[in-house]
Amino acid sequence: MIRQSRAARMLLGAAALSAAFLSPAMAFEAKLRYDPVDGGGLWSVAQFGSLTEPVQIDTGASRTAITDSIALQLLENGEAEVMREGKNVMADGSEHTSFELRIFNVQFGNRAFHNIHAITVPDSGTCLWGLPQLGAHFTIDLHKNTLTF
Repeated sequence: MIRQSRAARMLLGAAALSAAFLSPAMAFEAKLRYDPVDGGGLWSVAQFGSLTEPVQIDTGASRTAITDSIALQLLENGEAEVMREGKNVMADGSEHTSFELRIFNVQFGNRAFHNIHAITVPDSGTCLWGLPQLGAHFTIDLHKNTLTF
């Protein structure tokens, strides 16, 4: 019988653990749709607390954004809290009084997020899933209509 040294067992264990974390089965995914009519861009669905809403994937957004009416519903349901009030300059150059919320639970694709910070935008705007929630490494596959992060 061949006996492995403790160091060899640890090394093999670490390699197996690394392989498990790099496995595609461990990746987080969200389904996407490209909509050239509705303002263009890539869209998905997120569940903010008990509310399921369409979100536009915006890799240029420094924050995740939700509309004022969604924010109000989350606050009324006890699913978020106001962190601070401020002003944001929108893409069209207009200023908007905004609130930063902490949303306690958000489901995006097959991943659960907790205590996500989001700003509010006017109801005429759209919910945006910003770069901070995507993380540093993500891929968009338009053939499979998936976002992997």
